Amino acid sequence: MLPPLPSYRRAGAAACAALLLAAGCAHFEPERARREHTAAFTNALTMLHASLPDRPLSLDDCVRLAMTNNYAARQADLEKELLRIGKNVAFTAFLPNVAANAGYSAYAKEPNPSTERRFASAGVEAGWPIFMPSTWFLYAAARHGFASAETTAFYVRQGIVLQTTMNYCEVLLQQDTVSALETQLRAARENAARVDGLAAEGFF
Repeated sequence: MLPPLPSYRRAGAAACAALLLAAGCAHFEPERARREHTAAFTNALTMLHASLPDRPLSLDDCVRLAMTNNYAARQADLEKELLRIGKNVAFTAFLPNVAANAGYSAYAKEPNPSTERRFASAGVEAGWPIFMPSTWFLYAAARHGFASAETTAFYVRQGIVLQTTMNYCEVLLQQDTVSALETQLRAARENAARVDGLAAEGFF
């Protein structure tokens, strides 16, 4: 074992650590951190866009992409998994508890060593908490929590499907509106061309 450092050396080591920490904080650049985060997010979007098919996306494609990349769905699945683990951990309270202990002690009265005495002890304790109401209460709470997480995840995904369907129908409606406006524009230009021709001939 190494001998302890003197007090002045300990103080010097603490001062050096504080200076290094301050130097690390002083070199933090928030603008650079934001640029790096923005670049990483943009690269992720570019890779996601590159993985999309060239054909127009169907409603099933949009729903699948929303389910895969939606943060709320991931969070709901994570909470459900954590509560599932908590329920399994709570079930272990029904298992028997076994504990063993052992001890040994000896003493002698000076100056006569012949009076030395020795004592030894050992014991085993076992318990089964299945008959305790608190065990059943804790397990029931964990089980209901997991069931609530499952229901929440289901409704979160249903909400994502509903929102995606609404957005998909809105896009289709906008596309039909654009097509109708383009048709009206072509008809208006053709009518204007006919009017210009009639006006050139003096009939209008």
